[in-house]
Amino acid sequence: MTTLRETTMQDAIESGNSVLMEEQAALLRECRLAIDELIKKKPMIAGLICGSTTIGNLRASLYEYRPQGVFGVKK
Repeated sequence: MTTLRETTMQDAIESGNSVLMEEQAALLRECRLAIDELIKKKPMIAGLICGSTTIGNLRASLYEYRPQGVFGVKK
């Protein structure tokens, strides 16, 4: 049996997750689009090293990522 407090806390977490996941998804779409456009205009840039990875590998990892909630729960 769940208490009102537990229900209210769960509702708050789910609400926060919804907003957070929508924001993450929007930012992820923008990043994916920007990298796609950059590589489309300059294909040779895919091999450019950025930090410890290449732009092409970064693009691939962005396409694998899915937004997560407050506690890292994937949906």
